[in-house]
Amino acid sequence: MHPKTWIFVLLGVCCCLLFFFHDSEMTELWLARTPRPAFTAFNIQFRKSRAKLSPQLQNVFDTFFQNVQVNWFKNEYSRRCSVSSSTGTLVAVLNGKTSGFGSVLNNAMNIILIAWEPSVNRHFTLLETPTLWSYAPLSEFFDHPVDSPCSLVRVSPNVELLREKETFDLAMSSGTRQVRFSGKLHQTIRYFGERWSQYRNVTEEILIRDGTEKVFRRKSALTRALWNFRPDYKALLKELWSKVLDKNGRYFAVHIRRGDKLAAKEMENVPIEKYWEKVASICKLLKNSCPHNVFVMYDEPEELKSLKELAVQDASTRFFDFPMLINSTGRDLEDFVSLSPPALFVKNDKNEWFKHTQEMLLSMTLLAMSDQLICTFSSNVCRLAALIRGDLNPETIHGLDAPTWHNL
Repeated sequence: MHPKTWIFVLLGVCCCLLFFFHDSEMTELWLARTPRPAFTAFNIQFRKSRAKLSPQLQNVFDTFFQNVQVNWFKNEYSRRCSVSSSTGTLVAVLNGKTSGFGSVLNNAMNIILIAWEPSVNRHFTLLETPTLWSYAPLSEFFDHPVDSPCSLVRVSPNVELLREKETFDLAMSSGTRQVRFSGKLHQTIRYFGERWSQYRNVTEEILIRDGTEKVFRRKSALTRALWNFRPDYKALLKELWSKVLDKNGRYFAVHIRRGDKLAAKEMENVPIEKYWEKVASICKLLKNSCPHNVFVMYDEPEELKSLKELAVQDASTRFFDFPMLINSTGRDLEDFVSLSPPALFVKNDKNEWFKHTQEMLLSMTLLAMSDQLICTFSSNVCRLAALIRGDLNPETIHGLDAPTWHNL
């Protein structure tokens, strides 16, 4: 080949590389296939996001994560921690061995209802231990120090404290309607096992006494403070969010929970038709301001297919799921999506658990950030999305199995 030809070839390659790295709107992902000490067998290294948002949408995104509710919680949490040596602490253990991801987190959030009762008045923390938490460490995704006494989430390999006998007394006084708690100054609470009904009864009594709105606000403040993504994941989330927005900056979110919930008869069978009927009825009310894009989170891909078939006459509606959004950014699905359900994971297949946790956290956040959320409150994923959202407005969050189930 003529030397000049080689020069043109090299110039062409350089131009392509410049276009790839600088002009693409997609944030590219580099995978270093080396062992990840903390959890996974590969390390995800994010490059700077190129998601382009208008100043108005950028403000919407930023405000979602930093608002009055979250800031209030952080200040109050820090204050209580500073005096915890004298007032005492409660540690809520995250147990992912016997319950699903959403169930574990939703139940653990009840710790705030007990610890911050005036009659209890204790600092609290969430404890993650490898022996009980099957999922990827939350510190892989959320920006919280894990070795500080004032950390919202702490990590401990020490399982001895999990074996200690729960000797405290926890009940609601029938006369004063105050929570009665007695036990040692620093106490571990496990939301599972033989004491489960005791915890559940007390939190339900608090709900009856204080009402849904007050209890929801407390749990939501804790949940939203926990949902503090690391910068790399927040950049990825912003990119996914920008992809699902329609031209007016809006979208629906639909969560279809069936699977084992339906098989175990833990929820009523809500036909797929009901989800599309709700979308259509909302659009009838909103008219020109109806979102045209729909993000769908589901148990089985067939559910999305059925939803699309119901909407076949509506050419303006576009459906997205998590794999489609990842594809739209040019990323490799293999690194972000579990190809099998958790029930089929090999016990120690940490890569699959990592991807499953990653997909759950990002998908639930996309549910929460939507303009209109349609789901069933019998699902803990739906209830968590409501808490992350911080929204009780029945005009924007729709539980298809209400009032049988509520958002707590």
